[in-house]
Amino acid sequence: MKKYLVVFLTTTLYIQAYSQNVEHLMTKKYTDCRDIIYNSTLLIPEYFTKNNSDTVTALVNYWEKHCGISEPLLRLKILLAINADTLNESLYGKTHIINHLLYYRERVKRQDNGYDDYGFQYTSTSINSSLDNFTKELALKLNQRKVNSELDKFFLDLYSNNFDKIFLRLQDTSLTTSKLKQAYYKEVNREINKPEGHFSIYSGIWIPNRNISILGNHPIIGFQGGVKNKKGIMMDVALEFKFNKSPNTYFVEKNDSLYSTTHFFGGFFGAELGYELINYKSHELDILGGCGWDGFDALDIGETNDPDRITKSINALNLNLGMGYKKYFKNKTYIGIETRYNFVNYQNKNGTDLSGNTLTIRLKYGISRNLYRDKNLMRLDHKKILSNKKYHEWLQNGKVNRWY
Repeated sequence: MKKYLVVFLTTTLYIQAYSQNVEHLMTKKYTDCRDIIYNSTLLIPEYFTKNNSDTVTALVNYWEKHCGISEPLLRLKILLAINADTLNESLYGKTHIINHLLYYRERVKRQDNGYDDYGFQYTSTSINSSLDNFTKELALKLNQRKVNSELDKFFLDLYSNNFDKIFLRLQDTSLTTSKLKQAYYKEVNREINKPEGHFSIYSGIWIPNRNISILGNHPIIGFQGGVKNKKGIMMDVALEFKFNKSPNTYFVEKNDSLYSTTHFFGGFFGAELGYELINYKSHELDILGGCGWDGFDALDIGETNDPDRITKSINALNLNLGMGYKKYFKNKTYIGIETRYNFVNYQNKNGTDLSGNTLTIRLKYGISRNLYRDKNLMRLDHKKILSNKKYHEWLQNGKVNRWY
């Protein structure tokens, strides 16, 4: 027993001695950005109020050196530069300045959620309020000066929390040559170039002419889906069915036998193109075209599992041209009408002459939008969204959280 006790005491003393020998090596301190931000947001307003510009500059530089550029730091640097009449666009030329401005505006609007500007969530909101209150008050004070440039006024209004349609200013001619405007349109063009999705369901009527008119008119139902780009070019795929018996008997040949029939069930599957000719407020006029497979079942004699069942389909290439009209509602759903003239010319060898073409009329209900793109354009106060007041109001609705 004494032997084990001696071993235990010896091991314990060795571990303690080793621990004491390495403690002196633990000299490196980890610089936590949360501590730096916490202290900086308290000290910078204090030393600015004391007119100690050297200390303010040192604190700003220390913050940037250890934590990198961020929205609150960039906001401080811009306001301090305006205060010193030294604002130069090189200050933010290599940053995502528009994203920083958007982030500030949206965060201020969400202050009640308890999230601060630095990506952390604290139990206390003192970090946010101390810095935000300081920059807001400084911007309001500087905005009273009469020597501010247009660029100064833009930043001072935004940092005064005068957010209403602030980015509209970057869409006029007052800041044409500024890097800020160039950065803004870089973001806008990234969104504008995104296509919008399109989907519709429709019903209507299929109207044959010339010899094929013997088949009579038939109701149609169909589905259409695709995309529309910023130039108003639409690319869709359509699937359509036409049904009901023929009002007249016609003849078709199958296996060297001629059959009389009134059977009729057809379809269309193809690619369709369109071009937005006119888009005024909630009204749209389109030029349409397309091509695809078109056909119908002319014979269906016998049971489904009957090996002697007799069937025959008559098919043709469909080339079509037409016009379309859409009336949009506030959420970019629409009702519309399309008329298409279809060049088909069905071939029915040794049977009834079915040469001719058809006219289709579609009554449509659909949706054409890209919520992700349009929400981003709304954040940028883009006139494409603001000019459509009903859609803009619908996008602002907090319940609109879908991606499409």
